[in-house]
Amino acid sequence: MAADGFTTIQRAMTVAEGEMFAELLRREGIDVNFHPMTGAMIGSGEQICDLRIDVPIESEARVRELLSDLEYVGTTQDERVPGDDDDAEPEAPAAPPRRPLLAAGAAFLFPGGGHFHARRPWTGLLVGTTLVCGWISRWGSSWRESFTGEMLFGSLVALVFVDAIAGRRAAMAENRGIHPGQASQFARGFVMVACAAAVGAVFATAAATPRWLEAREWRRIETRCTPRHLTVTNGDPKGRMVTVSALAIRTTRLPGGVTDYSVEPERSAQLDVVAGTAEDIHFALPDEVRELCVSGGCDLVFSVEAIPHGDKNASSLKGEGVCPFWEREGVWAGRIEPATAATE
Repeated sequence: MAADGFTTIQRAMTVAEGEMFAELLRREGIDVNFHPMTGAMIGSGEQICDLRIDVPIESEARVRELLSDLEYVGTTQDERVPGDDDDAEPEAPAAPPRRPLLAAGAAFLFPGGGHFHARRPWTGLLVGTTLVCGWISRWGSSWRESFTGEMLFGSLVALVFVDAIAGRRAAMAENRGIHPGQASQFARGFVMVACAAAVGAVFATAAATPRWLEAREWRRIETRCTPRHLTVTNGDPKGRMVTVSALAIRTTRLPGGVTDYSVEPERSAQLDVVAGTAEDIHFALPDEVRELCVSGGCDLVFSVEAIPHGDKNASSLKGEGVCPFWEREGVWAGRIEPATAATE
């Protein structure tokens, strides 16, 4: 029987179980009477005698609440039995690590390959689409002598290298467990395209600078034409002699397409103009050519060469002059373009 004022709340099966439970209640501030008088003390087995755990009557409700909590915890821990693991779905195998050097090499094999290998599909899609569309837009066209074409060419080549470098870094980040979302991948792709465009602009500027400087020198030499003669004014500050030759009439605005008619100068087939002077070269047009020019319009085309004369630092220039005229009378200003641009 329990002592006065105490009630039996639990019977332990072993002394160790009873002592553990009694210690748990004491830590909760509950007075416990536990008397481990077992059968082992009187020469029989420990399991023969019940081991009572008594608590004050006023603490009975609290102790039973603690017992209920302990039973719940034990139940949830026992819900998972060893046999459940056999029925669980197997976990997906871990993805193999990315190879940074392979990502860099893949960028040169197919558009956007660096980021496709690094598991950045949206970045690879943006970069690959830009490269494919860029190459298609320039298919069959010349890259040279066009700032836009040279900028596009430089940008596309730069984008391939940017894809290789950034793809290698993306593969390393993927191996560290960094997995950016769709928006981040698109933002990365736009930044890459912008960087490639900047590189392309620098490339095009470097390629076009010599042409711009040459065109600036050609502007020092003025040309004017009429249906009867061509006037050349040599204002070259470096003292080069300008030689004009190979005059022809080109019909460019007729349904039949471009047709050149040779023009024979009245005096010499070549005109030499010393720096600081102006010279005329006279020619006569056949009547049928004159009628074509009046009805459809013509261009007077000629070859121009500026030859250094005395200035060792001056270089020779070669170009093609074009002077348009459409009527029987009048004077029209011409222009001279570098020979490479004229032949494209």
